[in-house]
Amino acid sequence: MIVSNNNNLLNILLPNDNKVLKETLKNADAQTLQKFQNGTATVGDILKNLFENLKTSDKSQVSIQNFLKDTNIFKMEQNFSKSIEQVLSQLKTNPSLDKFTNQIDTLLKNITNLDENSLKQMIDKSGIFLESKIANQINLEIGNQGNLPKNIAELLTQIKTLIKDIPNLEAKNITNLIDKILQTNSNQTITPNNLQGELKTLVSNLQNLLSNISSKEVTNLSNLTQKLENLSSQAQLVESKIANTNTQVENNLLNNKEIINTKTLETLLTLKQELVNIKGIDTKPLNQLIDKLLNLQNLFTKIDLPNLNQSGFQSNFATNLDSLLTNLKTSIQNLSSSSENLNLHQNINKTIHKLETIINNLIQNPNNFLPKESNPIQNDMKALLLQVQAELISKGDSNSQETIKQIDRLITQIEYHQLQSLVSNSNNVYIPFLWDMLDEGSISMKKINEDKFYCEINLSLKEFGETNLLLALYDKNKLDLTIYASKDSFKKTLQESLPKLRSSLNSVDLIPVNIKIVNIKKEDTKEQKQMNQFNQNNDFINPSFDLDIRV
Repeated sequence: MIVSNNNNLLNILLPNDNKVLKETLKNADAQTLQKFQNGTATVGDILKNLFENLKTSDKSQVSIQNFLKDTNIFKMEQNFSKSIEQVLSQLKTNPSLDKFTNQIDTLLKNITNLDENSLKQMIDKSGIFLESKIANQINLEIGNQGNLPKNIAELLTQIKTLIKDIPNLEAKNITNLIDKILQTNSNQTITPNNLQGELKTLVSNLQNLLSNISSKEVTNLSNLTQKLENLSSQAQLVESKIANTNTQVENNLLNNKEIINTKTLETLLTLKQELVNIKGIDTKPLNQLIDKLLNLQNLFTKIDLPNLNQSGFQSNFATNLDSLLTNLKTSIQNLSSSSENLNLHQNINKTIHKLETIINNLIQNPNNFLPKESNPIQNDMKALLLQVQAELISKGDSNSQETIKQIDRLITQIEYHQLQSLVSNSNNVYIPFLWDMLDEGSISMKKINEDKFYCEINLSLKEFGETNLLLALYDKNKLDLTIYASKDSFKKTLQESLPKLRSSLNSVDLIPVNIKIVNIKKEDTKEQKQMNQFNQNNDFINPSFDLDIRV
């Protein structure tokens, strides 16, 4: 992130007798503390000082993160969206600022008008990613990458790196195809249809490469294992939807259940035939597991197994297949000539899956896939506020001074969330939409690994008090949700609404595995907010926002 050194961005004055500030300044450096004691330190100075400490490694990320959690000096009198709405009203009285007010107006939406696309855009344009966008824009201009989405360009580059040491013609053809896609995009605007065709060819070539670098036995077993895992994933979603349907189960769900069961039985028979030709491993345990499943006929049948004292949603189908899938993966490892070769095989398989996901997105949403804006910085909240601020300063009239101070506060809020993002390796953002029930709130998102995301939502609601939510998304579509409620009446309302919540999550193809509603205890609030597993030092979510948002 590029951090501005302009003090005008960090210019919020505090009264000198602020006891909270005195306490929290114990964590600031001696120079800033001395300035405060002299009456010249401001919240803006503290924020800038923390950025500098992070940049120069004078303070650890953890110490700065703890400082931010323990202080209230950055707290606004009202939430960000409400504040920007009031500033916008003031700006609209000045016709010369219409070019800015119209743009800011488009960034303000009410919660009642939200869907997944608008929420994603509002977070992306919240100002939190401004400096990242500037850096990306510079890289695009230097690299001349045209309008190819960053995540696709990065994936194509990763594929080239992955196969660079494979000395066969298929790998060379793949590298040439990737170069062609990147070169075509740099010379002309690539269309979703053209990109879709090129990526399908790339998937086909990668599949051929897999068959060449691995033995036939490993390739066939891997493909059948992947097919069983995909069928298991589909089955779990169907089971969840049926479990959360309060009315009569729809015929299409029952039909899907039957189709999945039939396809799985057919795959098991194919697997059994494949095992006949495999040498070098003991296939007897695998055949016994397959026979047991084939004898079931209905793979959705519940089998009582010991030591399954789990709470929340449990899939009969997945439970029945787990032992077979585990044994298959062990057999594939034993068959592979080397661990290095197996890792290459698995990485290429993951890459193929990513490409197939991109292709499906291109087919379903071709108009939403490629960037619509030639300049993504143009409609960014922080960029707009900085432009308005510069315009007001240039006017120099007394009427603009109060508005300038309000904009200072808003920019400082954005930079506070940017600092929170940096020190916690996450995306931390204010609630970017209008919501009458909201006093204040924030959203923090973190990508733990390739398949796991956390989202922490902290809310202060006018009627229901402090309410915190912790969500974990894993295995593509499985969701764990813990809701921390401060009022018993609200907790009761949430409990009564759980069936509707589960059904709503199913409607966007999510499987609610565990949903818990617990009380917030005042003495435990800080510990709960820290969410140890959330705050581990893990990967920062790409500012291009590869996190899938579903509303």
